[in-house]
Amino acid sequence: IQYSFASKDAIIDAMVSRWFVTYDQKFQEIAGEAPDPQAKVWAHVEATRQADEPANYKAAGLMAALMLSPEYLASTKKWYESRTEGLDVTTLEGRAARLAFLATEGAFALRWFGLMDISDDEWASIFADIKTVLNKEPKDP
Repeated sequence: IQYSFASKDAIIDAMVSRWFVTYDQKFQEIAGEAPDPQAKVWAHVEATRQADEPANYKAAGLMAALMLSPEYLASTKKWYESRTEGLDVTTLEGRAARLAFLATEGAFALRWFGLMDISDDEWASIFADIKTVLNKEPKDP
């Protein structure tokens, strides 16, 4: 595989692109066409909750690699900003959506970077709490 790419950064870029495609398919499936800002956050929360263990380990590894490649970090920052773009944080609903987004990312980082042992049951419980913040009915994991 290393002979197919000009550099390690090119491999990382290809892996990140592939992960984004997979994630974005799940995101679009949940968000639907032209989602409003709260629906985008909801879709992000659900796509993160539903991702399987191998996908989350890959995503965490890619994120760690991106921290060492500032030229690729810019596109990731833009991607993250797009998830909360348009939220009206002067409203309770907008602030709740922002909090849910940050809680989702925090739970992801803690679990998949190995900074905190979070069981599958606790993961489901955390996401039930996040759904409550978004005023969404918690669903069975």
